Amino acid sequence: MEIPGYEPFYLETLADLRAEITRLGLSIPVSDSTDSLFQPRQIAGRTLPNGFCAQPIASRHHQNLADGGFSLIWYAEPTTPLPPSRDRIQIAQLAPPCPEELDDDAVESQLDALVESAKSATLAGFDGVDISCHRGTLAQKLLAAHQRPGRFGGSLENRMRFLLEALRRIREANPDTILAVRLNAFHACAGGFGVDSEDFRKPDLTEPLALTRALEAAGVSILNPAINHPNLRGPERQNHPLSDSESPHDHPLVALQRLIRLSEDLAKATPGLSVIAGGFGWLRDFAPHVAAALLESGPFAMAGFGRGALAFPSGASFRKWPRELVCIDCGACNALEATKNSVGCVIRDGATYGPIYQGMRRTEEDVLREGLSRCHFCEAAPCVSADPLRTPIPEMIAAWLKGDPETARQILFSANPLPGLASRLSPAWMEAEGACIETSLGGVSVPILDLQASIAWEALQSGKAGLAISEKANGRSVAIIGSGPAGLGAAAFLLEKGYAVQLHEKSQVLGGMPSRVIPSRRAGPIDLEIQALLDPALKANRLSVFLENEILPGPGFENLRRSVDAVLVCAGVWREPTLGGRGNAILGALEFLESFKSGNRTSVPDRVAILAGGDCAMESARLSRESGASQVYVIFEGERSALHWHMPESWFATPGVHAMMEWEPLRYERDPGGELRGLHLRHSTLGTSALMEIDMVIEAMGLDPDPRWDFQTSQPESQGIYFAGGILNGGTSVASCLAEGRAAAAKIHADLFP
Repeated sequence: MEIPGYEPFYLETLADLRAEITRLGLSIPVSDSTDSLFQPRQIAGRTLPNGFCAQPIASRHHQNLADGGFSLIWYAEPTTPLPPSRDRIQIAQLAPPCPEELDDDAVESQLDALVESAKSATLAGFDGVDISCHRGTLAQKLLAAHQRPGRFGGSLENRMRFLLEALRRIREANPDTILAVRLNAFHACAGGFGVDSEDFRKPDLTEPLALTRALEAAGVSILNPAINHPNLRGPERQNHPLSDSESPHDHPLVALQRLIRLSEDLAKATPGLSVIAGGFGWLRDFAPHVAAALLESGPFAMAGFGRGALAFPSGASFRKWPRELVCIDCGACNALEATKNSVGCVIRDGATYGPIYQGMRRTEEDVLREGLSRCHFCEAAPCVSADPLRTPIPEMIAAWLKGDPETARQILFSANPLPGLASRLSPAWMEAEGACIETSLGGVSVPILDLQASIAWEALQSGKAGLAISEKANGRSVAIIGSGPAGLGAAAFLLEKGYAVQLHEKSQVLGGMPSRVIPSRRAGPIDLEIQALLDPALKANRLSVFLENEILPGPGFENLRRSVDAVLVCAGVWREPTLGGRGNAILGALEFLESFKSGNRTSVPDRVAILAGGDCAMESARLSRESGASQVYVIFEGERSALHWHMPESWFATPGVHAMMEWEPLRYERDPGGELRGLHLRHSTLGTSALMEIDMVIEAMGLDPDPRWDFQTSQPESQGIYFAGGILNGGTSVASCLAEGRAAAAKIHADLFP
């Protein structure tokens, strides 16, 4: 696994560390013993068993940290906390986003929302809340708003107003809640908070000290300082902060001492605050020795571990940290966080986070360039023939490799209006990448879908993912029923041809099945892509969207048909075959997936059977495994080669996952009260029958169109009614549905303008 910018650690012993500190002219303390970390600490009126604090960390790690002995656990988001315990304090970080328009009304609105979030966190069982003033939060940006007019900018008193007012209101509503603040006290960029007015690379603690004294007076108990280290990389970047995920120009020990000294100054000025020492990530197995020395000699209440806790959640139970288990300061977790991925240690928890990191790296320029350089630019490119949208793939790759990303974007979007969605959800091995000759020559395709994903993301970020609307309308109108990939593909084609388009969608969101049921980690930012695509048409008043508006054959449909020049039905496939008797323990796959995506369901029982055959089986199986099932049985009455499955074959080697091919599900076994007991099966080759005891069944055997449309699909298109997508083909890939929608739209256009 490649880790860009990683530098191996070169110190072997504590003596080496002390010698390096001396060589650099620093005064960082190092203790031979870590005993002070394991002594009880007085924090916010509570006695905790040790001095280990886990810095703000994603929720899935909290149980491991508690089991590992961390006594102060800082949650990166206000989710469900662990059960209360006198041996730990749990803090929920509240980090309101910074609105684009920083007017006083917007700030007041965020203030109200923040207070409500604090109430919710307290009701959920958190011991305290953190009003974060770090890394792009509203509170942090207001502290640096020197030139901002209004109640929340200009003078220091105004710039502190948001934070102090939030704390006051939270204290009034919840007197027993512990108040904490994660404070970026030296934001080393031009105009940053806590910087020298003449040279932002130098700290000036005048304002941070005034703020921390105000926090102490406001009843804050815990201060968790942080800083952004100054960027010394050259004049071209001199006005930008250096993020913690980059290798600093100065030595990591210099950066550590900078944070220690600043934190010490804040702690000495506010003895009523419990101040957390931090910044130990680079030290590897020496981290507890420096942390212990600071607790022995300094004014610190506890030692905070961020990346170190991610890598080694059992660290609070070890007086000596094994180097083979600790953080290696590779920065991969920061890279995950920067791209809004689930955050964890890629090195120490490679089974979970390795695939996420590798997937993220696939679309980075160096990896893409290496893979795309293997393209043969075939004159009769099989990848184009296998692509349902017939994207000119060799031309797109050539433009990108030549350093012309704009031409590559135009080539891609001219064929595919939603390339990001298609690149994430279309089965590569069945379409363009499966036909790539490099698959035969070297076993690995040219990364076609990764390039599409990269181009799509850049277009979304730069505001270039919208439709190219013709200046003049053509005077014709088309209604589209269903806003899945087929409906959106058709809408994009017609809008670019000058039509007025109506989109009628029965659910609350556009996007069809991908939006409603596919987990966000796989589907990506569907809502943002669709919004970006359609915004130009909405602003030009060429598109009307009708949500929660189901149209079926009958008077409503006939009225719609008379009001427009043509109707295109892209109603998709939503009916799921069943063995009968659905309930809490027997669910259709769509119902199951949608309940998770909406947040109505968060876990599953121990043993789950997936009756497979359709595309939703894969998502249901993976989600079941991730949500608590120790045993997942994928049951399919045909051969493995006939199963529609996009994940690698290695997934079936996961402990607890069972691929039961050629087993036909027959019926359910229930107890006298009607509760599910088991599933009757028969092996189609061996003729063997069996009763499998099971806790939950998810029926994912395929999807059928609504039979109420059956008589309509056979009607001639001369009546102005057209069909496309899953309602005809029973459901295929996203790319195929986009292509079929565009083909149907092209037929409408040809019929209306012969």
